[in-house]
Amino acid sequence: MNHIYHLSLKDFLTMIKRSWINLFIFSAVGFIVAFIYSIYAPTLFLAKAEIRLHQVKISGYEWASLDEPNAFVARIKNPDIITEKTLGDCGYDSGEEMLKKMQFSILDQAPVIIRLSLKNRTPDLSRKCLLSYIDDIKIVQKNLESLRASEYRAHKNYYINRIKQIKTDYSVVAGQKNPDLASEVALKAEIEWLVNKVSSTDAFLAFGTEGSVELNSPISVGIRPVQPKKFLIMLSGAILGLCIGLLVSFLSVICIPRLKKSH
Repeated sequence: MNHIYHLSLKDFLTMIKRSWINLFIFSAVGFIVAFIYSIYAPTLFLAKAEIRLHQVKISGYEWASLDEPNAFVARIKNPDIITEKTLGDCGYDSGEEMLKKMQFSILDQAPVIIRLSLKNRTPDLSRKCLLSYIDDIKIVQKNLESLRASEYRAHKNYYINRIKQIKTDYSVVAGQKNPDLASEVALKAEIEWLVNKVSSTDAFLAFGTEGSVELNSPISVGIRPVQPKKFLIMLSGAILGLCIGLLVSFLSVICIPRLKKSH
């Protein structure tokens, strides 16, 4: 029959007492390995910036922006928007590699503020890289402005043509001997609504030409590296070494007596 080994608390403490030298050695080796790794691990500095996405009030109750915040973040997280100039300034081989060193967070909704964080080898390189990336974001913004402007111009043309058609219909209704007052009121209300929509599209088109993304505050760069976190690495190495030492001691307590019995 298979024997199930039960380790009581007393047995566990006895095992630690007998194996404390081995546990110390394993923990020390883990600490030393982690210390050597922390010395040769690449040093990274963090740069932060906040960009503001403007909104425009296009009517008494309606606000407009170029894009929904999460959708805009998805656009600027696309590696295809990163130009060769930015990759050269940042020292990365690809946009995918660069984006792995970045973080994005939406801080506020009105107006929308997005925080960008980027890690690089030196403080100056981190600042230069983030500035270049913000220039790429402005290119995305310009392309989006052109797209939205085309959409709003098409809407405006539709509204204007619809107003002309309604005015014709209104003239017909008003010229009747017994005009339908309900139809007349409805046509007037629709004309008023369409005129407001034309004003809204004009406001949005003017807003697009002014630019909708700007740096909310100067880029900040930490003077201390954020990676590697030497203390955390060395502590983790020591704990990992201690765990391995405990595992070895536990296996020796179980396996060595059985091997002796088998012989």
